Amino acid sequence: MDLNSRDSFLAAVDREIAKQFRLNLCLMVSGCLLPGLDIIQREHYVPISLFQVYAIRSILVPPDRTSSWAEGLFHGYSGNFVVAALILMPQVEHWLRWLLQSTGYDTVVRKTDGTDEHLVLESILAHPVIKDMLEDALWYELNFYFLDPQGANLRNEMLHGLVPDDELKSALLTSFWHLCLRIVMLSQPVSETSERSNSTVG
Repeated sequence: MDLNSRDSFLAAVDREIAKQFRLNLCLMVSGCLLPGLDIIQREHYVPISLFQVYAIRSILVPPDRTSSWAEGLFHGYSGNFVVAALILMPQVEHWLRWLLQSTGYDTVVRKTDGTDEHLVLESILAHPVIKDMLEDALWYELNFYFLDPQGANLRNEMLHGLVPDDELKSALLTSFWHLCLRIVMLSQPVSETSERSNSTVG
């Protein structure tokens, strides 16, 4: 690393951040997520229909994609994280495009030859509106999973067949499923009962 070069210094910082973030994800998966999921699986039967209900209720899941989200979440809950990732990765990309469209931006570019082309994921995540809509932590996590060459780069690695069998059990696939689960579960509408309870606190 050339300490006299600002670009070299910033690149080294980015590499270290990605390295530590990857380590934290792996620790979270092995120490919290998988043990907790194992207990839930042994004590409760959760059918795909319940994931369908939560996907429909979520304000962040596009109405025409609820079945796909539910199927991906169910496969992850069942321990099939590879299948879950293959289903959910394109859904997350579509979700980001849907979010941008919801603000009035057109995500389709008309080319000079008259054909239409959708904005690529790199352009969507770099769009200032998306950056404003997403919290910094969520934006970084999505960038880590999908685009950052120092990160997981799951989309490129998996869709181009670059992941060998022994790496398909990576903790990163599990943590990506957990990210999708958080998107759905943390965007559930507040019930009237909860609103009344909260209004009486204090």
